[in-house]
Amino acid sequence: MTESHKVIERLRRRVNNMEMHYTYRVTWSADDGEYVATCVEFPSLSWLDSGPLDALSGLQKLVREVVADMQANGETPPEPLADRTYSGRFVVRVPPEMHRELALQAAEEGVSLNRLASARLAYPTFGKHRGAPAGAISGESGTGGAPDWRRR
Repeated sequence: MTESHKVIERLRRRVNNMEMHYTYRVTWSADDGEYVATCVEFPSLSWLDSGPLDALSGLQKLVREVVADMQANGETPPEPLADRTYSGRFVVRVPPEMHRELALQAAEEGVSLNRLASARLAYPTFGKHRGAPAGAISGESGTGGAPDWRRR
């Protein structure tokens, strides 16, 4: 088999199994009295069934059909979240007053603003660090394995 044939075969297998890479959730719906399966990449699709596995397999079959239909019509299906790469960077816009307050808090903690924001995202329940493991932001001992948030 030539290299180009191998690439085409890998792509064909990936497309054939693409529905398995999508992000699914199955929850109980009290309103419907059944389990409902949803797919993050296809928010308009769902599947109701009496059992959680039946709901999931029904939705996966539906997603497979939708992906095939999209491809047959020259459309590109959404890329599964699991197959995407992430840089670890994103920009957040905040009001200037909040930026100032966070910068002051970071300075008081002796950490960078980025470290403070990362800690706040990791431990969202703390206001002035309530709920975060001891030393999780400053990197003091007693963190129980929490990351060292100090600037290096």
